[in-house]
Amino acid sequence: MKNESDFPLRQRKYARTKLALLDAVLERLAKKPLEEITVRELCADTEVSEATFFNYFPTKTDLLVYYIQLWTIEVSWYVEHEVRQGSALKTIEAIFVYTAMKSEQQPAIMGEIIAYQARMSAPPTLGDVTPVERIMAFPDCVGVESLPARGLTSILPGLIEKTVQEGELPRDTDGAMVLAALTSIFFGVPIVQRSLENYSTKDLYIAQLRTLWAGLKSRNQNKGGINNE
Repeated sequence: MKNESDFPLRQRKYARTKLALLDAVLERLAKKPLEEITVRELCADTEVSEATFFNYFPTKTDLLVYYIQLWTIEVSWYVEHEVRQGSALKTIEAIFVYTAMKSEQQPAIMGEIIAYQARMSAPPTLGDVTPVERIMAFPDCVGVESLPARGLTSILPGLIEKTVQEGELPRDTDGAMVLAALTSIFFGVPIVQRSLENYSTKDLYIAQLRTLWAGLKSRNQNKGGINNE
């Protein structure tokens, strides 16, 4: 496993500044929306010039893309090292529970990401995150520097396919439909949860996932019953 000190000083300074700018926007998002946060404020928080900021991020919203990049790397590591021995359905549920935990730690960021995604005509392009950035962001995740930055729509299809292979979901399960349903749950629940104070994001995620699984299994059982008549 590589350590931060294994990398040249220039790479470490680059990574440190980039992560500091992300930390600055996350801290300010706790108080006001992204549209009200100025680049000047973020530069003051991190003691860098505005020219330096734009060398790292062409726009403020690129900070959201960077957060998404880091999240996908962290989730990929989590799936690989923490839950890969369990069933595929349990792994999918674990991803959602983990996301709920992260969302509770930074409640404003999910809303900003959802708003950003809603305005986009296509999914954001996830560029590369250097090994030293990964190590600095996730010092306790052994091997994180070598994992690909895969988005949710790259992580879930393989797991959906595995649920069918392992018999957890019916053989005729439409993987594309299930992926669309999971994506809707992923982004929809945090919005709904704001008006349901008695339920946490985790509770709602699990309830919606279990309802989806039950519906898919019931559909197959009903089809089998019809065929048997």
